[in-house]
Amino acid sequence: MLRLLKRLDEAERSYLQAIALRSDYAEAWSNLGVVYHERGQFDAALDCYARAHVIAPDYADAWSNAGVTSMALAAYDAALSAYENALALKPGLPSAAWNKGILLLLKGDFEAGLPLYEWRFHHQRQSLFRKALHLETPRLQASDALAGKTILLYDEQGLGDTLQMVRYVTILAQQGARVVLRVASVLHRVLEGLKGLSVLLGDEDAIPAHDFQCPLMSLPLAMGTRLATVPADTPYLQVDANRRSEMVACLLQHAVPSAAKNAEPVASFNHGETGGSCIADHAPALFELPFAPPVGAREDGLHPSRNRLRVGFPVVAETQAGLATSAVGTAKSRPLRCT
Repeated sequence: MLRLLKRLDEAERSYLQAIALRSDYAEAWSNLGVVYHERGQFDAALDCYARAHVIAPDYADAWSNAGVTSMALAAYDAALSAYENALALKPGLPSAAWNKGILLLLKGDFEAGLPLYEWRFHHQRQSLFRKALHLETPRLQASDALAGKTILLYDEQGLGDTLQMVRYVTILAQQGARVVLRVASVLHRVLEGLKGLSVLLGDEDAIPAHDFQCPLMSLPLAMGTRLATVPADTPYLQVDANRRSEMVACLLQHAVPSAAKNAEPVASFNHGETGGSCIADHAPALFELPFAPPVGAREDGLHPSRNRLRVGFPVVAETQAGLATSAVGTAKSRPLRCT
């Protein structure tokens, strides 16, 4: 509980007290490792998990946590091995399966990674997915005949995830489907011109009759997407010209012009040796760019913008004497994702 409240110093003291009373307390060692992970002390975290492995070689959560910390260090082979150890000990451990899926997706292995990513719905911290709907209608499958059918798509994670995944709406419409999109109302002005969209609903609106349904983040799996077949017909979103002008004016009003900058850059872009330039200098040009969210990977299969990842939520085991409560996590994404 102390860790969940971000009272990491107190959590560390509690786990150390538990270990002082019982040095072979594998759960306390693993939980202490999670505290160090959340502080960014990754080597110390791995040392704690190693202690837990020695004490209890069959403790799957410690292996899963070691996988998350290894991912944070960009030690992807070690992370994969740790997740596989966890799943060998405890098949179907949601956090390990889900985090392994994220790692495989990071490496560009969509075929193996996308099915494992579905384990997010089995995780104990389902609050991470704020609108995971429980519907009786069939989940969309790649083999479904869509002509004349109504498909309900809905968000379950962040706004950026929604903007990424709505690229599939046009594809579904081209297959003859009537697409109903139920997402956060704040995005409606951006999405209302989306080609192929039949109905746009807010995430508090009633769910209409439909033949198939799919969470937006499950669309790549449902559509059989592979790294080489990520839909890239851009731009698929259009911004109203008047609205674009309003936003340019707003940026120009609130951004600090380059001439006014001192030693500390303000909202600058990195231009290498040529120095930074303020967003105010670029605002008009930014709104002329087509909307094309970055998708893809480098030749080595890793995401181009990350050397180290913060992915996964640590598994914190329940310890005695009220020192901690069970807090297994998973998510999107996203801020830290240990097992």
